[in-house]
Amino acid sequence: MAKNTIKRLVRESLFGEVAKKKEKNQSKLKGSQDNNDKEKGNEVNHEKNTKKDYTDVQHALDKDRNPTGPSNVGIMKAMGIEDDAGGIARSLFGKKLNQDKNDQGGLYQFDDTELATIRGLIPK
Repeated sequence: MAKNTIKRLVRESLFGEVAKKKEKNQSKLKGSQDNNDKEKGNEVNHEKNTKKDYTDVQHALDKDRNPTGPSNVGIMKAMGIEDDAGGIARSLFGKKLNQDKNDQGGLYQFDDTELATIRGLIPK
């Protein structure tokens, strides 16, 4: 064989190996991106469910929409939150229900367990 032919064959075989490694690395990267996308998708789904749950709770406790619905104080008592004389607990419950902004710019919100408890207490 000629020297040039051998060089060409070596380059072709090395190029094939490099292409295979590159393809393998890209598939690994794509797999990790897919996992990240799935995690983000779960966060988005959880966020959508939370928004839907919040909306359901807000509508159920809104006296204009649902005059026969349970009262906020009734739900609070069923959750074990005592209503004090100053109305601080009642005020906080209302702020969380309406998702009002606090002084730092964040939102007053129910956590997942509180939201699930309220949803369980609301008659369907």
